[in-house]
Amino acid sequence: MKRSLFHRESAPIPETASGVWTTDNQINDYIVSNELDVMVRTTGEIFAAGNVDRRLLRGLIMIVKSRLEAESTVTVVSPIELRQLKDKNTRRKTGIQRSSAVHTGNATVEYVLAKAVEAKASDIYLDIRRETAILSFRIFGVIQHIEEFDVEIAKGVARGMWNRSGHSQWVESDPVDTAFTYDHEGHEYRIRGSSLKDTRGNSIVCRVRDPGYILPLDKSGYSNHQASLIKRICMAPGGLILITGETNSGKSTTMAALMDSSSRNQRMIEIADPCEVEFDHCTHVELDHYREDADEAFKNILAATVRQNPDALVLGEIRDEITAQAAQNMAIQGKRVFSTLHTQSCVAAIPRLASFGVDRHLLSLREFIAGIVNQNLVPVVCQRCCRDKHDDAGKDRRYRALFGPDIRYINQAGCNECVSGVAGQTLVAEVYPFFLDRKDAHKYISTHELFRLEAYMRREFNIESKQDHAKEKVRLGLIDPEKTEEIIGEWTFDYELKLIGPMVADHSPEGLDAGN
Repeated sequence: MKRSLFHRESAPIPETASGVWTTDNQINDYIVSNELDVMVRTTGEIFAAGNVDRRLLRGLIMIVKSRLEAESTVTVVSPIELRQLKDKNTRRKTGIQRSSAVHTGNATVEYVLAKAVEAKASDIYLDIRRETAILSFRIFGVIQHIEEFDVEIAKGVARGMWNRSGHSQWVESDPVDTAFTYDHEGHEYRIRGSSLKDTRGNSIVCRVRDPGYILPLDKSGYSNHQASLIKRICMAPGGLILITGETNSGKSTTMAALMDSSSRNQRMIEIADPCEVEFDHCTHVELDHYREDADEAFKNILAATVRQNPDALVLGEIRDEITAQAAQNMAIQGKRVFSTLHTQSCVAAIPRLASFGVDRHLLSLREFIAGIVNQNLVPVVCQRCCRDKHDDAGKDRRYRALFGPDIRYINQAGCNECVSGVAGQTLVAEVYPFFLDRKDAHKYISTHELFRLEAYMRREFNIESKQDHAKEKVRLGLIDPEKTEEIIGEWTFDYELKLIGPMVADHSPEGLDAGN
């Protein structure tokens, strides 16, 4: 069997003493002229990043053998580790002594952020453990393992990220947040970071946002009926307009689309932490929650906002009693108030607001809540490598009974046109246009009969539930029924028991029980 050019992959870099790296001019000229990301020892050992051209590397091996009279071996290391090697060598030669972790972090933060942007990642995960650190990205909702590297390098990366904000430092022992702007090839990205102490180290999560990216409503995945209702809600003369959903459900993207489509003839003010997308027709006020008097500063901003007399207010998120009170006060003044809220359904937004101290009498007024949108992001099946049968025969039979013959399943092996079988994401949503109701919706809210509210809205306004919306996309083979079920809950269509009743009755191994 032919021996691989690389004898070891992702190997840890050994401790090195002064003078081990070659200064041979011919070797270094070859490296520079071919832009090779490598380091060469005087013993002939070559350390190389995994993306080095192997044809050029073979040429380097021949030159090393000739100049150093030594047999060459090649060790693949991560780009981060190679950067650390080069940094140590530069400091040794120049006599500059700096903290290795901090200096390496400042150099390698660029690598991590650039790699995330180029991969179109929405989130960066850096899990620092006792023995190693793991870098992962969330791409199209799928978490992808990228690489592992030294713990001290990872801590340097964390410090480097927090130093970029200019107003915070990374502290291993405390929960700390950060936000900063990152420039990649002339395009700015907003990064929001959070660090949490773990029993084995630290968990660091960064959200990557392209402030120039605005996805129109008609491209987001809403049905035509839903998009029409949302546009009508945004024309309400006042009241709360809530975009709700779980984390990573696309709320900020939807909010940006609504702000972009709002009338240029009306004044809009956004108060957020941070302001992610800027518009010429909107005044953006960014909160500084690092201030000791952050709550008082927020109240002063709100008071000034009232004096600005906006037609619409955008609150980045209703997350506590202070922001809920702010939304309430502006809404009862007849202002249009846009905000986001973490809930799993439109109906669940009502008790969620009440838990933040919003007056229940106000919640039942038609003028107070204009409308609520609830949504989730679900993976889109790659049509090139998808599977048309499930490995579990019972599940396959159940899904075909529910959705018909054209369903498609994600192939986790993937192909060169997708990420683990996922070609993107689409929305599944439900929309409640409360301001249009003239009958019983607000009565059910005032009497706390929320269990009746959902059925009423579906009947009165032909509302699609999230499952109704998702069902059509499954039938078209656009989304995977199993993956979608994991995100929005078990399929509970009224006709399900009728269709698969015999499988439930016989309790066979391939029946419904096995399929769940």
